[in-house]
Formats: sequence, structure tokens, C-alpha cells
Amino acid sequence: FAPHKRFTPREQDVYRLLGTRCTPKEVAFKLNISTSTVYSYVERIRQHLGVASIDEIAEHASKWKTGPA
Repeated sequence: FAPHKRFTPREQDVYRLLGTRCTPKEVAFKLNISTSTVYSYVERIRQHLGVASIDEIAEHASKWKTGPA
């Protein structure tokens, strides 16, 4: 099961960067979008994963990166 496969391409970008422990501000800079847009993506990702916080998203993404291939 790969939860990130339900994400839009941009949600995947945000998810991946959060997994590398980038802050929302860093994600915004790297993707050339506003921080508020990052938070909109974070909210959608949070709902997809059923988690409560951005920290949980980052933890989930970092585990996925090192987990299943």
C-alpha cells in the first residue's frame, strides 16, 4: 500500500520534501509556491493519511522513504 499514490503530483512533491524534514517555508521556496499554498497541501495530505499534524506527515514520509521500495 502506497498512500502517496493517492496524492496529486504537487502533493507528492510536498510529501517528499516534508519527509526530508524541510519546513513549510523551505518547501514553499523549493517549489516556488507560497507558504499558505504549502499549508493547503499539508491539510489535504493530512486528511489522506488520517494524521493530526505536519510532524506526523514528515514522520510518515521519512519512514516510507526508508521503508518499502
